Amino acid sequence: MGRYVAAWLAALSATARAATTTVVPYPNESSSIEALEYTTAQIDLQADQATDIATPSINLDYYEYNVIDDKASPQYTVSLLVDPCSSSGPGCCQDQFGTPAYVVPGSNINANGVASLLDEYGAPMAARVSRIGDFPSIFDPDCLVDAAGKVYRNTTVHAADGTLSFTIDYTSTCVDLDFAIESSASQSFPACWDNNGSVNALSSCYTFDGRVKPHCVSVAYMQTACIMQCMGVFALDNHCGTFLELHKPDDETILAQTRLFAELPSGYRTTTLPLFYQGNTSRTVCLGDYEIWWVLRTQYKFVVQYRKKLRLGGPICEFDLVTNAYRGYTTLNA
Repeated sequence: MGRYVAAWLAALSATARAATTTVVPYPNESSSIEALEYTTAQIDLQADQATDIATPSINLDYYEYNVIDDKASPQYTVSLLVDPCSSSGPGCCQDQFGTPAYVVPGSNINANGVASLLDEYGAPMAARVSRIGDFPSIFDPDCLVDAAGKVYRNTTVHAADGTLSFTIDYTSTCVDLDFAIESSASQSFPACWDNNGSVNALSSCYTFDGRVKPHCVSVAYMQTACIMQCMGVFALDNHCGTFLELHKPDDETILAQTRLFAELPSGYRTTTLPLFYQGNTSRTVCLGDYEIWWVLRTQYKFVVQYRKKLRLGGPICEFDLVTNAYRGYTTLNA
């Protein structure tokens, strides 16, 4: 028994000595170990630096805003007309003249309620450049004239309890006693006219050659310089070329897009802008304010050169019962 205990103690003592043993290199090996540690540290440092400077997640959809201002007399100009042939046949705005102009009925910028013509920047346009005639007047017994000679509309409201109330409007379409001009909605406008307040995403639209497309809007475009195109393998690259993009105001999320192909248009050319929500053909954009952006896309960034306001009159946006908020789209055939 004593022999086994002695052997066990001897083994335990040897194990303890081995656990505390420190290996000391020979003097001629110490420089080799330092060099190895230095080399290993350099490799680790270079790997860390490579990770720091690598850019695998660079954002190639970066927007740069270089919007052309016509008031500043630029070297060239850009223009868009929405639904330009709504009162004419398809192709009415192909290589044709057109001017963005907007009819404003009675307001404080004109006299006696006569409609004024404004450009896209809100500045009055001279009558000599107008492409529409004077609006006809119609009989309207609500049109009255006050003691100062100003024309206004006096609308009588009959309440359910039998009481009467009156609404006076000095910015109406009244032009004289018992006479008002017809509303602009009932007028026929020239070809190549901007109708950016009459768009519905459920409606179809026409290409310039008369083909029907679903859920879209026709857009006439013009630039008084070459419209940049991409060739070869980049001809259809999504990061190369000139595009029209649909956005919510001041929101860089692309809701819809179309590529512009004509590099040297003579006047306006007409294309179609789909109104499907982010390419989902079972959804469309819905009622609200939007913008059409003219974007020059390069390999590294998107340059916004022009933004045009657009008002969609329908359809009504879907309501999300879970979030208690309207969605930015409506589902077709839902």
